[in-house]
Amino acid sequence: MLILLAILITLLIPLVVLGLSFSRLQSGYLWLLVTISTIFAWGIVLISRGQIPISIPLANWKPEFIFSASPMLLVDNVSWPFAVAVMTLALAALLTDISRVNELDPQTWASIQALSGVGLIAVISGNPLTMLMAWAVIDIVESMVLLLRVAGSSEREQVVITFSVRIAGMLLLIFAMLRASGLGTPLTFNDIPVEVGGYLLLAAGLRLGVLPPNQPSFREPLMRRSLGTLIRFVPSAASIVLIVRAAHVEISGIWQITFIILATLSVLLSAIAWIRAENDIQSLPYWILGFSAFALAAAALGLPVASSVWGLAMLFSGALLILFSTRHRWLLFLPALGAVGFSTLPLTPSWEGSVLFYALPWWSRVVFYISLALMFVGYIRFARQPGQNNEGFERWMWLIYPSGLTLLPLTYYGLIYTKWILGFREISFQIPGWWSGLIPLVLAAIFMVISRHIPFEISPYRNRIGSVFEWIYRILWWGYRSFSRALYVVTRLLEGEGSVLWALLILILLIVTINIWGFLDEFELK
Repeated sequence: MLILLAILITLLIPLVVLGLSFSRLQSGYLWLLVTISTIFAWGIVLISRGQIPISIPLANWKPEFIFSASPMLLVDNVSWPFAVAVMTLALAALLTDISRVNELDPQTWASIQALSGVGLIAVISGNPLTMLMAWAVIDIVESMVLLLRVAGSSEREQVVITFSVRIAGMLLLIFAMLRASGLGTPLTFNDIPVEVGGYLLLAAGLRLGVLPPNQPSFREPLMRRSLGTLIRFVPSAASIVLIVRAAHVEISGIWQITFIILATLSVLLSAIAWIRAENDIQSLPYWILGFSAFALAAAALGLPVASSVWGLAMLFSGALLILFSTRHRWLLFLPALGAVGFSTLPLTPSWEGSVLFYALPWWSRVVFYISLALMFVGYIRFARQPGQNNEGFERWMWLIYPSGLTLLPLTYYGLIYTKWILGFREISFQIPGWWSGLIPLVLAAIFMVISRHIPFEISPYRNRIGSVFEWIYRILWWGYRSFSRALYVVTRLLEGEGSVLWALLILILLIVTINIWGFLDEFELK
């Protein structure tokens, strides 16, 4: 029950900060309030490890024939690492935001903490209903932030499309709930029927942009790196958790091969776009897309541990690079730790993720090896780029800012090594995984040598990759417009004189469809 206290802190303190921001209280004290309370919440999430697994009901909705499930939280070995990741990202963002001390903004700090609270609810959701509510809040916040910062009708249109894709993912999750209800089993994350596992992966993959490969092709809007990190990574963490939970369900046949093909395409496109981007901020969506594809492929092959490892690598290593804004030579060891963290080398945090390469078909394995090498090259290149001006940095700032960056690899490595020390290691040290991590590194070294002797033009490649994503977005926009027309027709029918009859007909068709699914499943069992 300790984790409830962390949620209350992260949701109530922002309200206090927003209220105090209109007073004469200095902004520095508000930053101190937000940071100390976040440290307290982060510590609570860490020590809640001793209580897992634990289910926490949040309400008891009745009648049961309308609400088959009530909101609840589930803290277990799947959700707890991601809960730690979300709180670590929030704390690191607040600590590193001291580098912009000349731009004090209490609203940004309150937004970071509040978003971490909603993200915490999303990753420890005990059933799809709780996750849907958290997803809705996160999507609305992200869309509002982006719409306020993008310029031009085309970019606003793409934000709307992205939001529509997220809504489509939510509808698929609702569809999975109806499917499970038709089987006579309320869908919870403790008991996921085999028949709905594919729908869960489809819902999460659609929200992450992996199914089909899609990411916004407009330039990332200007915002503080601290808030921008949470805006991008919290929704991803909320969807990755669903992928890891669905990985415990055996998926085979057309579902599995479809997910593998689309994940392979996504990881290749994202890796090329990542290495050809101008800077780390512009390439961030492709980082998320690429590692989400790794996690989805592992889940499709029934490898929940590998899926979780790739998801955590995306969050910790990616956030470390983005928050590494004020760069100094003596701090380069931090992004180096971030790069090692996803290298799949022996005894590194991502080592357990290397089992994915041996489960993939050979053609997909080659693509994933090359893509990981390209992600590694791009990570090193972005880490060595000049950062923001550090003039005006005082000595006390050089204590707080590096501590925020150090917190990320320290927590990341600590999570994995603590699990191994406690005897929860999921991979055997006798498998060929001892050398699997060397393949992407050798390929990365070759790519670096080639790029020095045969320089590539960035713009043409970036334009080609952008045109690929633009083509996919045109398809999504066509689907969005078609759905809008269909919705308009339904609305006109329901507004007419026969609206009651049409509503009854739709309800009857829905009930009959669910019952037919249940009958067919019972027939298959017999």
